[in-house]
Amino acid sequence: IKNYKKMISMGLKKIDNLVILIGKTEGHIDQSIFAKEILNQKKGPPPEINLFNEKNNGETILKLINEECVKSAHDVTVGGVLVAISQMCMAGNIGININKPQGLVNFFEYFFGEDQGRYFIEIEKKDLDKVKSILEKNSVYFTEFGTIIEKNVIIKDMINVTVEELVKTNKTWLNNYMSK
Repeated sequence: IKNYKKMISMGLKKIDNLVILIGKTEGHIDQSIFAKEILNQKKGPPPEINLFNEKNNGETILKLINEECVKSAHDVTVGGVLVAISQMCMAGNIGININKPQGLVNFFEYFFGEDQGRYFIEIEKKDLDKVKSILEKNSVYFTEFGTIIEKNVIIKDMINVTVEELVKTNKTWLNNYMSK
């Protein structure tokens, strides 16, 4: 990090800020944690990697950070978007109201797929047009994922859990699992 004052952490920062998902979600579930642990499947290829998109997405996020548009950021890797956004909520002790994606084909593939080259960024509403312009200029696929709220993680008509419950479960699951 050339200038530590521009360092970005993953914890969500402020109610009413927006969370943008960078990179396209195709719903790649093969070889994912969800497939292994929930579906008990170990088949299929790993997710496809597009090195151009990986580099372009990363460099564009760095540009947004240098433009001081990004308040928090986190990569989407193991576990998919629902795991990554939960980590951001727990780190910031703040919730999110997730926009149900348009044309959602499969809930599990969208929220737990491990497609590559994806990131979350938190921005202020006032910066949305500037951020969209930079993303579009750099041909970066993005979606408006949700809005930061006080204490819950909500997906309309599907999930409503408090950040406190997420933290408690995250801290105790291994103990509970091992004691069975």
